[in-house]
Amino acid sequence: MTPLSLSPRPCWQWLAYHHQAAEGSLYLMFCSGLLLWEPLTPLWSLARWNLFLHVMLSLTLFPLLFGAFWLSHRALLNRSNKPFLRSTGRFIEALLLVCLASGLLLVLHGTPGDTMGNLASWAHWLSALALTPLVLRHAWRWTILKWRS
Repeated sequence: MTPLSLSPRPCWQWLAYHHQAAEGSLYLMFCSGLLLWEPLTPLWSLARWNLFLHVMLSLTLFPLLFGAFWLSHRALLNRSNKPFLRSTGRFIEALLLVCLASGLLLVLHGTPGDTMGNLASWAHWLSALALTPLVLRHAWRWTILKWRS
């Protein structure tokens, strides 16, 4: 990318192929969320700060990195000739929507012990558990190619 190609369209196309920051932010969110699981965080004083970090990352860094990549990557998804990448991409979008909606519900409503809080918590947890390995598999070929070069 040259300084002359810093206009929005080439930058947007460049971003569609450069997923490392988006993928890294997803894994960071998964790890910080995993550390909120009670068997892995025995002390509430540690979990409280991790919860704060997880929420702040999900409201700032994650939408900037993953959201921008996802929006630029949609054109590739729509015109891809590879059925596996197209189907996993669609499934990733659905899981992201579930994870996002349940995460926002958890931020706004919390888990006070009612049905809605429990449902949001389980939806967030299960969608993240499915989303992370699916993204890893979806991006596997490109991730390995980048590591080799």
